[in-house]
Amino acid sequence: SFSPTQDQFHLTGWPDPGIDDGTFLLVADPFTTPIQAILGILDDRYPGAMAIGGLAGGGQEVGMNRLVLNDQVFDGGLVGVRLSGAIDIRPVISQGCRMIGERFVVTKAERNLIHELGGEPALDRLQEAFDSLPDGAKQKANRALHLGIVIDEQRNRFERGDFLIRNLLGADRTTGAVAIGEMVQEGQTVQFQLRDAASASDEFNSLLE
Repeated sequence: SFSPTQDQFHLTGWPDPGIDDGTFLLVADPFTTPIQAILGILDDRYPGAMAIGGLAGGGQEVGMNRLVLNDQVFDGGLVGVRLSGAIDIRPVISQGCRMIGERFVVTKAERNLIHELGGEPALDRLQEAFDSLPDGAKQKANRALHLGIVIDEQRNRFERGDFLIRNLLGADRTTGAVAIGEMVQEGQTVQFQLRDAASASDEFNSLLE
């Protein structure tokens, strides 16, 4: 398990590294888990392992999600299981999103709150992306808008699959901030995304092939 303590964390119950590190299936609370730091620890401690899983959803703020580990219930952090032995796991993940609007650099952020994108309030940038959609897509966007965070900043161009897709959790019209299901850092490149069935099907079939 993972437990946050202010801006620090500690890990408990993790198995000792082995010759075959297997696959870690992990579920994390997005408000209290520094995902990139956890993945870095996995790389260092289990160099032969693969990590798959996702973020707990439903909650709109810290303390609202629930994670279960055996007979314990947590309202933050991360839980998971290591799968090892005579198995072969080949994950296929279809994010099912297409890029909309422009791409921006995060210029002001705090934890999972994005205050500014390209020097302007994040909510204004979100409104611009929404307004750029055709009328038929706007109704879908009310429940299917997400934010994509560029995975590899060194690439010259970005396509579907080059983004870490995260939920938009809410916005503050007073400050212009947008909350997402991920810790954000200034300097990261992001772009709003629209999830739809056609994109999901196309990407899934392409990955299977």
